[in-house]
Amino acid sequence: MRLAIVLVCLTLIHFSHGRQYLCDSTAKCGCSKKQPMLSRIISEHMNNDGYWGWIVSIKKADQPTCGGSIISNSWILTSASCVREIPRQLLSVAVGLSNVQSSTQTRPAAEIIIHPNHNQSFFINDIALIRLEAPLNTDDPSIAQICLPAETAGNYSSDNSSLVALSWGVSSEWGPLSVKDKAYGKLREVPTTAVSIDSEDCQSIITDDSTQLCAQVVKPNIDTCAGDAGNPLMVYTPSRQWIVVGLVSFGILCDGQYPSVYTRVSAYLDWIKLKTGIGSTAK
Repeated sequence: MRLAIVLVCLTLIHFSHGRQYLCDSTAKCGCSKKQPMLSRIISEHMNNDGYWGWIVSIKKADQPTCGGSIISNSWILTSASCVREIPRQLLSVAVGLSNVQSSTQTRPAAEIIIHPNHNQSFFINDIALIRLEAPLNTDDPSIAQICLPAETAGNYSSDNSSLVALSWGVSSEWGPLSVKDKAYGKLREVPTTAVSIDSEDCQSIITDDSTQLCAQVVKPNIDTCAGDAGNPLMVYTPSRQWIVVGLVSFGILCDGQYPSVYTRVSAYLDWIKLKTGIGSTAK
C-alpha cells in the first residue's frame, strides 16, 4: 500500500513539471487527430505518441537530412538551408511518424521552391516550399497540418512567450549521431522562450530582425541542432491551435547556452500564398 502511494505521488510530481494542452480537435489545422491532448511538455521527453501530426522528415536518397511541416496535403514548409543542396530527384518526404526510421506515408518531391532572395552566408530568407508528387492521404490519423500565422497577428512572437521546437535527434554539435545511439531519430519536444531582438545575445547573431527571431531553450543541453533545419517553432494560441511561428535556421552550439535563430514565418505569408495559394489558416 505504501509503495502504491509513493508511485502515485511520483506521477503527480512528474506531471506537475509539464503544462497541459488540449487543442481543438474540430479545427482544420493545428491539432493532431491521433492525440489532441498533450498532457505535458518536458525537455527530456522523447515523443512517440503522434502528438505532432504535421512534422515531416526530409530525406536525401532515403537518408534523414532535415525536417519541415505539413501546411496542406500537397505542400511542406521548410527552410532553404534544409533543401538547397538536395537534388529534387533524390528528395522524399516521410510523414506520420515520431521516429525518422518509420512513417505511414512517403512522397517524392515534385517541386522545390527556395526563396529567391535566400542568402546562405547569413541565413537570410531561409525558407522553402516542397510540392509533393501526390497529395497525402488525409484520412490517415497520424497526420495533420499546422496553422500558418494569422495575417493580423503581427510579428510573432512576443518577448518571453512560451514556444515549442521539435528536434529529430539525428545530430549533435559534434556531428551526426550513430543510428545505434539510443536517442537517434526520436522526435523530441524542446520547450523554448522567445528572446527579445534587442537583447545583446540576439543582436550578436541575428542579421535581419524583420525576418528572423531568437528563442532560447528552457533547460540547457537540450536544443535543436543541424539535423533539425526546417523543423517548426510553434506557439499554442487561445483558439487552442498550434501555429508555426518559426523555422529552425541556425545556432552557435546545440547545448542551449545561446539563443538559436529561426526564420520568422509571419514575414513570408504573402510569398507562401503566392506560391501555394494557401493563406493564413489560424483562427
